[in-house]
Amino acid sequence: MRYDLSLFKSLADLKISGCDLSLIDVLSILQSQLTHMSVHQSLKSMQELFVDCVIAKRTSAPSQSASTFKRWRRTCHGKLIASRHVLQPWRSLQVVNISHNCIKFLDQSLDLMPHVRQMSVNHNELEQLDFQQLSQMSLVKLDVSFNTLKLLSSSKQVVRILLISFISM
Repeated sequence: MRYDLSLFKSLADLKISGCDLSLIDVLSILQSQLTHMSVHQSLKSMQELFVDCVIAKRTSAPSQSASTFKRWRRTCHGKLIASRHVLQPWRSLQVVNISHNCIKFLDQSLDLMPHVRQMSVNHNELEQLDFQQLSQMSLVKLDVSFNTLKLLSSSKQVVRILLISFISM
């Protein structure tokens, strides 16, 4: 069963649990309006949510119920962007909770979330954490508890900023 979220014109908070993300339509439309997103027991990587879902929806084949013109237009659009993907940042997103998944590392999807202030990636399979990667975000709160962290890396400047933030909390 597919889920069409385009019906919710003012949706700001989305919670997904134990769901195949490929079944959710128009996640790319919500990209500009979501402020809070929680996804549990559904991910193996961040890219599945923040990149692959958006690209898949843009390039997916049109349904047979769509008019001939809409199918033609969507097919042409899919062919035009098949070789190049312009990824838009999740500008409104402020709180991300991707805990209780099987995420092994924080990938380049972080670059698409410049305004995220709180992020929970607890209860995953993270083995390393690069604070330099996180420094491009507007993070105020980060929860990486209950992971198997073996390596923390960063520059001295980032560690100093994190320590100052931690002390002032």
